[in-house]
Amino acid sequence: MRFFSSGPERDRRRFLSDSPPLRRRGSARARAVLAVGTSATLFLGTAHAAEAGVSALADPAARVETAPKPVAERPDRVSAALSARLQGSRVLVMDELTESTTTYVNPDGTVTLEASSGPSRIRQGDTWFNIDTTLVEAEGVLKPRAAFGGLEISGGGDDKPLVKLVPGEGKEYALSAPVKLPAPVVQGNKAVYTDAAGPGADIVVTALPTGVRHDVLLRQRPEGPLEF
Repeated sequence: MRFFSSGPERDRRRFLSDSPPLRRRGSARARAVLAVGTSATLFLGTAHAAEAGVSALADPAARVETAPKPVAERPDRVSAALSARLQGSRVLVMDELTESTTTYVNPDGTVTLEASSGPSRIRQGDTWFNIDTTLVEAEGVLKPRAAFGGLEISGGGDDKPLVKLVPGEGKEYALSAPVKLPAPVVQGNKAVYTDAAGPGADIVVTALPTGVRHDVLLRQRPEGPLEF
C-alpha cells in the first residue's frame, strides 16, 4: 500500500530536495581573517627582530663592550701565547725579563727576543723598573731614581764626598773634592757645581745606568796652566 502526499507538504519536501547545499560562509571568512592576522603578526615580529639585529650591528659601542680587552703582559710563556693568539697582538712574558732582554710571544706562536747592549731595567724587590738616571734629593745627597751602583752625589758642603758608589755588599768607592762644594744645580741626570774648580770652571757629575762620570767644564778661556 502506498501513500501519496499532496498539497503544501509535498511542495515543501520538493523544495528542500531541489535546493543546493548550504555553505558555511561565516566560518570560512573567519578562517581567512585569522590566517591573514597570523601572517601579519609573524611578519611584524620578524621585521622587529631584524631591525633590532641591524641596530645591534650598526652600534659600534655594543661591539666594543663585548670585545675582550687586550693585555700587554702575562706571567709565563704559556699564558702569553694563549692571550696573543686570542687578541691578535704580541704579549710580554714577565718571568723571562732580564736587565737587558725582553721576550714577547706573537699571535702566530713565534717568539721575539729584544736585547740591548747594556742594562735597560733594574729589579727592586719583586718589581722591574726602567733605568732612570734623573737625580732626586734624598737625605742630603742626590741619587738617580733607578740605576745600578748605589750612587750618591754630594748635595754641597765638605762633610760628604763628591761621589760615592756602593756596587755590592761590602764594596764602597768614594771620590772627594779638594774644596768646599757649592750647592749643585741639578739638570736631569747632571749635578753642576758652579766655579768649584776655579773661576769659570764648573765640576759636572753625571749619573749613568751603571756608574758615574765627572768632568770639569770651562766656561771661559784659562789664562795659564790648569791643575785639579
